[in-house]
Amino acid sequence: MLYVFAVILVLLCAVICWQKIHSLAQKKKIESLEINLERSRNSLEVYEQQQSELQHRLTSLRIELGTLRQRNETLSPYQEIIDVEHYVIERHNQVELFAETVKFDAEQMLKQCRQRIEKVHHFLTEYERKAKEMSMLRAREKLGAFFHMAEERQHLAEISKALHHKIETYSQ
Repeated sequence: MLYVFAVILVLLCAVICWQKIHSLAQKKKIESLEINLERSRNSLEVYEQQQSELQHRLTSLRIELGTLRQRNETLSPYQEIIDVEHYVIERHNQVELFAETVKFDAEQMLKQCRQRIEKVHHFLTEYERKAKEMSMLRAREKLGAFFHMAEERQHLAEISKALHHKIETYSQ
């Protein structure tokens, strides 16, 4: 009987230990569920707050939409004027673009004309130089000794002028 009592006592201790372990596990599960419930409540509060803000924003937007529709209805008779104004602005922009294009083209043309004038100037200068050279050669050929004498006379006139200038400088 002592044996039965010992077995019952051991069984009773085992059941109590098992119950205690099971109770602790249940307690941990309950605590975990309470934490999850608290998180869910917080998330729900945040969600409800966001929903409230969105609802308020939606109401504000609906009011603004109504105001804009009313304004649109009020201004609809003037839509043709607005269309004309847009047309005028568009045409004005096109004219400005055209004017800029014409101005650019004119500047390019002017630049090309200046380049051509410069080329013609160089050509004429070179032509004049060659013509003078040819004239001098022809004059030398035709006049011969007379041309040489004229050059000599010119050279002597330059020397005379230089000496006269020098004498005047010393006399002062």
